[in-house]
Amino acid sequence: MFWCLFRPILMPSPGQTGQTRPTGDRRAVREKAQRCRGRTEDVSDDVVAEDTDQHWSSAQSTLTNKSRLKLLHRREEHLQELFSSSRSALLSLAKDETRYTQFLEGVIVQGYLQIMEPSVTVHSRKRDVDGAKQAAESAARTFKEISGRDIEFDIEGTLSDDGYVYT
Repeated sequence: MFWCLFRPILMPSPGQTGQTRPTGDRRAVREKAQRCRGRTEDVSDDVVAEDTDQHWSSAQSTLTNKSRLKLLHRREEHLQELFSSSRSALLSLAKDETRYTQFLEGVIVQGYLQIMEPSVTVHSRKRDVDGAKQAAESAARTFKEISGRDIEFDIEGTLSDDGYVYT
């Protein structure tokens, strides 16, 4: 089917408040459809209605997609703000040695309890290897009290020192 784009007048549909539907001068729409189709014969009301319905649904789809994209963009901005604030809070926490070690211990215990494996490798920043080793030892004792299992761990300083996990 050959398409001819024209701008319809948008008016509320009868019985449907809030939604708009293309209406307007039927004779003008019919003439436009005739020119676009390259015909001189009369175009029926069904063809005119079909063209306006298809144009309306296309416009509705475009508006829906724009709305979805706007929502996704806002979500992405919000997530980036959350990541940024979490990263800055963690970096400020890392400046206080005792609080940071307690934090690491709690995170490592959670990790131990989630995976419940007899041997674990803990990855940390290169400058935090000693603190992570101390926290992992304390976490292993806590893990033993909670689960009744022993756990062996290795500490690897494989994360970058700038505070970012993903580079």
